[in-house]
Formats: sequence, C-alpha cells, structure tokens
Amino acid sequence: MAGVTEEQVKVSGLVLSILSVLVAVWRLGYRCYLKRMWWDDVPVAFAATVQLLQLIFTQIRYDPQKYSEGVLIAGYYIGALACLAVVWASRISILLIVVRLSIHRNTRRVLTGVVAVYVVVCIILMAQEVWTCEEKSSTWKGLMPPQCPLGLDVATAQIICDVLSDAILIAAPFRLIYHVKLSKAQKIRVMTVFSASAATTAVSICHAYYLIRPHGIDDILVGIIEMSVSLIVANLSVIMAFVYHAGWESSADNGSEPVHIRTGRRTRRGQDSSQTMTGPIQIEIAMETYAEHPVKLGDTQEDPIQHNSEDTKFPDCE
Repeated sequence: MAGVTEEQVKVSGLVLSILSVLVAVWRLGYRCYLKRMWWDDVPVAFAATVQLLQLIFTQIRYDPQKYSEGVLIAGYYIGALACLAVVWASRISILLIVVRLSIHRNTRRVLTGVVAVYVVVCIILMAQEVWTCEEKSSTWKGLMPPQCPLGLDVATAQIICDVLSDAILIAAPFRLIYHVKLSKAQKIRVMTVFSASAATTAVSICHAYYLIRPHGIDDILVGIIEMSVSLIVANLSVIMAFVYHAGWESSADNGSEPVHIRTGRRTRRGQDSSQTMTGPIQIEIAMETYAEHPVKLGDTQEDPIQHNSEDTKFPDCE
C-alpha cells in the first residue's frame, strides 16, 4: 500500500465504514421486523455505533488545521481502540449466534464462557495499546496526524489472539451441524457463513504486518478495512438466511403448476372422507431456537441430540 495519501484514507474510510454500518443497521431492522432480536444483536449494535465514532474521528484526524493537538490525539486513541472494539464485538456476535442455535445445555455453557473470554481479551488488548503508546516517547503526539508506533509486542499479541479466536468461530458450529438432520447443501451453506470469519484473520495478519513495520497512514487504512470486513462478516448469517428465504418464496410464487394436497379423516363408520386442495401454497419452515424456547430446550437434563438426532430440526438464525 505504498503511496497511500491522506485523502485516499479519508475517502476509503468513509465508504467502507458507511457500508458496514448500513449492513449492520439493515440486519437490526430486519431482526426487529421479524421480532427475533436476541443477545447476538447487541454486539452488532455496539460495533456499528463505535464504527460511526471511528468514522467521525478519522475525518477529524486528517483535517488537523481545524483542531487542537489534544483533539487529534484523542482521535487517534478512539480510532485505534475502535478497531479492536468492532473486530471483537463482531466475533462475539458470531459466537452468540452459535449459542442461539445450540440446543444442548453444556454446549451453551461452554460457548458462553468463551464469549466472556473474548470480552476480557479485547479489554486486555486495548489496555496494551494505551500502555504502549503512553510508555513510548511522546514525540508521536506531535505528528500531523498523530500516529503511535505500536511495535512488535502489540502486533504479536493481536495476531495470536486473532488466529485463535477465529479458529474457535470456525470450529464451534461443527458439533451443531453434524448432530442435526441437514441436507448437504444446507451444511455447506451454514459452514460457508461461519467460515467467512477466516477472512478477518487474513486482514488481521495484514494489519499486524503494518503494526510491526510502521507505514504511517497505511496502518489506519488497513485497520479500517479490518473493522469493516469483521462487521460485515458478523451479519452474513442473517443476510444468507434472508436471501435463502427470499429465493424460496420467489420460486413458490412463480410456480406454474398447482400443488395438490389430499387430506382426509376417518368417519365413525370407517369411511374415508377426504378433500383435495388445489392451488399454490406457501411452505413455512418452523424452526425453534434456544432463544425462543429456553425452558423447552434448555432446562432438560438429557441431551435431545443423543436421543432423537434424526428428527432434530436446524433452528433459524435469521
């Protein structure tokens, strides 16, 4: 990314940040419309808010003539910490989706514990950045715009945490998917959504490279890309579910042949009284989640997956 200018960072940051925030707002609006808001939506709302703050202060940082040195330094810290907040909030949202889909109590407990670990790791990484910048010489604060050289320790800690956390996100749905009755196409679809978190790992590695070898404003641009990709990936499951159901309904509405359903009942004399229903119908897939029925699915001692795995339905992640 040699030769990136401040104007390019401002424009790219504006476009990418607005795109990711719009995707998040759409997801929240769609979930609200379906009346299926849950805890996995909270980190997305938080990440979108922080992304907006980063967008504002990034624009401020690259217009230093209008602002004081204190405002510019605050803008740097907000932008740097916002990157970590958005990336880890997106990971937490993805993990909570897996919690939402899980019907085994022990699995939910373990994954909830991992969510708590993610929160702690994010706070520690933030504290490390602030400590590193304050410990170093304050000469970086006089730069226009201010840019703290974080160095090898910060980059190493972040890349290790990024790789491990994304590996957990990819591995977490495996037990869920391979213990329920799904078609091969459905399994590929779901795994593709969760495996997309590997894209954030690739961007994180690139970002770590720029942290190790300071490249000035290139570091800011890569950080914005990482934030935007992470937030979009966190919403992929809802986007894919929407596209899937929209395509299903479209194919049902455009069907040229009517569907015949024969229903009947046994009369008192043993005669079969039946009716034939002709016409287009809409198939609704009833999918239950722990979030919607915590008592029914969450408070039993036995594992429903072990006893009736063939009849288990994959819950809806919209």
